[in-house]
Amino acid sequence: MGTSQVGSIFTYKYHTNTNKLWAEDGSQDDFTNYFNGNLNEEAKNTLNGFDAKRKHDLETLMEIFAPNSCLIQNLIGNENEFEVTCECVDAATKVYSVNGTKVLTAYDAMPFSYVNLNDVLKNRQPYKTHQPQEYNPEQNSIHIAVGDKINFENGYILTVEKDHISVEGYENETYNEKLNRLILGLDTLIRFADQQCPAASLKLQQDSVPMLLRLLGEMSVDTSREFIINGTKCEVVNGEIREADNTHVIPSSAYQKALKHYEEMCLKPLSSRKKS
Repeated sequence: MGTSQVGSIFTYKYHTNTNKLWAEDGSQDDFTNYFNGNLNEEAKNTLNGFDAKRKHDLETLMEIFAPNSCLIQNLIGNENEFEVTCECVDAATKVYSVNGTKVLTAYDAMPFSYVNLNDVLKNRQPYKTHQPQEYNPEQNSIHIAVGDKINFENGYILTVEKDHISVEGYENETYNEKLNRLILGLDTLIRFADQQCPAASLKLQQDSVPMLLRLLGEMSVDTSREFIINGTKCEVVNGEIREADNTHVIPSSAYQKALKHYEEMCLKPLSSRKKS
C-alpha cells in the first residue's frame, strides 16, 4: 500500500462473518492488519495519522452497517462481504463508498484546534489591501484599498486610512448617526474582505448592511450574484454578506492555514504519536 495522504484512494473487502478487512486483491497489508488488531512495531513507522483516522471512520461505518441492518441489506443483499472505498479529499474530509455507492462523508473538527486566533481576530491591525482596483465586470470584483476615497453627493467624503475610516463634511446629527453606522460597517466589511475577521462580525453591524449593499451597487458591484471584494469571494444570503463556499465560520485563509498544520501532523508516523 502507498503512503496515506491527501488525494489517496483505498479500496478494501470487508467480511461480515469475521468482521475482518482485506485488501482489494484478498491479501493483507499493514493497514488491514492494523484494522484487524494485528499492529506490529514495524508497521507503526509506515502507517500515519491518516491511517489512524481511516481506521476510526471504518470502525464507525461498520457499526452503522451492522450485519442485520436495513442499510447493509439494501446494498449487499445476502452476500457476506462488501467492497468499501475511502477517498481522502483533504486532511479533514473523507468520502466512503460501499459497493460503489457513496454512503458517508466524514468531517474532522481537529483542524480547528490548530487555528491561531491572531489569524481570526485582527480588528485592530492595519488593513491588508493597498492596491487600488476599479470594478472588474468580468469577475464582478473590486478593491476597497488604503487611500481610496468615497465621495458622497451630500458633501461627505470617506477615506480608507491605514487602519480606520476617516470622514470629512459633518453637518448635522441626523446624518451623523447614519454615517457612523456606515463607517463602522465599512470598516468591518474591509476587514472581512481582507480575511481579518469572520463574516459573523458583520452581524454586529447588521444595521449597516443595507447601506453597504447600496454603496457596493454604486460602485457597480452586482450583489445579486457572487462578487469579490479584496480577493474574497462573497455572496448575500438572507440579507447577510457571507464568504462564498465557506462553511467553516472563520475566514477561509485562517482555516486553510490550520488545515495545513493538521495535514502535517497527520503525515507523521504512528510511532511518533502518543496514541495509535
